Amino acid sequence: MPVKLVQNAEICSEKTLSSEKHILFIMSEEVPTNMPFVDNLQAKLKRMGSEYQDLNKTPVAVDLPNNSLACFVLLKENLTVFQRHSLLRKAMKPLLDEHATELAICVFGDEEKKRPMPAQPITWRPPTAWHCLAKRLKMSISP
Repeated sequence: MPVKLVQNAEICSEKTLSSEKHILFIMSEEVPTNMPFVDNLQAKLKRMGSEYQDLNKTPVAVDLPNNSLACFVLLKENLTVFQRHSLLRKAMKPLLDEHATELAICVFGDEEKKRPMPAQPITWRPPTAWHCLAKRLKMSISP
């Protein structure tokens, strides 16, 4: 199955994401006011004894009420490219461990931080470790 990128101009909301089973939220340093499932994230962080700013070290996976899995990661501006990609790989691991066939990526922040989309290199050109996953999904990967 070839990889297909679909970009949606709609703002992410709980209603638009209701049919998605695997969701990656990439956020900037400020807590987004319009972010869906923020209550679920806050409950999980409270249960873990963590804060929003801790998401820049360890991404958090949250089971959502609609039986979906969402991972939340915070990318600060002062991170190197390697650190950004490492955090994105950590955030994507629980999603890919469930053999996701589709992945919704929601990026929050101002327009300048969204371009180029930080998860695109991770999802389109996975490192060697993701090749075994690609074989299971029957995806073609070009280095």
